[in-house]
Amino acid sequence: MNLMVSFYIVNRHGLFIIGNMTNLVASSGTWGQIKSKLVKRSEFGDCLTLRCSVHGTQTRVKNAGDFSKVPEGGCTLLCGGALPCGHKCKAVCHVKNIEQLHQETKCLQPCARTCVRGHNCKGKCFSPCQACTTTVEQVLRCGHSSQVKCHDYNLNARCSQLVEKHLACGHKAEMKCYEDKSLYICTVSVVKKLSCGHEKSNVECHKKTSTISCEKLVMKKNIYCGHPMELKCHVDPAYVRVACQVVVTKKFSLCGHEVKSMY
Repeated sequence: MNLMVSFYIVNRHGLFIIGNMTNLVASSGTWGQIKSKLVKRSEFGDCLTLRCSVHGTQTRVKNAGDFSKVPEGGCTLLCGGALPCGHKCKAVCHVKNIEQLHQETKCLQPCARTCVRGHNCKGKCFSPCQACTTTVEQVLRCGHSSQVKCHDYNLNARCSQLVEKHLACGHKAEMKCYEDKSLYICTVSVVKKLSCGHEKSNVECHKKTSTISCEKLVMKKNIYCGHPMELKCHVDPAYVRVACQVVVTKKFSLCGHEVKSMY
């Protein structure tokens, strides 16, 4: 006959006796008297009633498997205690080291913090807030506006909006708002009068006449024979040596005869 009996003192608040009372009473008259007193005071039963010190709920356990109903020693409700961040603990009720566990808990609730412009953080409560990516309208000092991410907001940012500006040459040009028009290279095709007096068309506006070669064909004096020859205006005849095409009459010194030939 199994007469094993276990005595448990819990936090010195009470004595719990767990065993087979039928066998105990059959083996000893003393146990019969003990049972009678326990029954009379409603302290005898076939299960142990556990009371959650946090929520006050009661759980009846009769065998070892029943303790799975209170895995953390409290009850099956959510803890509900306040975490350092202010959110409520979502873990199953736990009664040991509550403060320490709450300090170590990573809160998975949506972050309640906001950026400097009041936008809600999109991360989890436990993680550091990242740069705010909410799209906002940014009005720059020039008066133009643009859509940017909140963390990129900057009133002094360069405005990239395309605008038309009047250049010093009198032409108009499309450029970014922040660009300095005095540094803009005007490429409009114009007619320019060169230092020689001739005009040249299809010249980019920004080019200086001193850098442009006149390609107009003109008559210039051949320095070797004095006859005229056709050259480009910008070409110096002193640096050109070509056979003269002018037909002249020449006289031989020995015989006195004359002959027509190119110079």
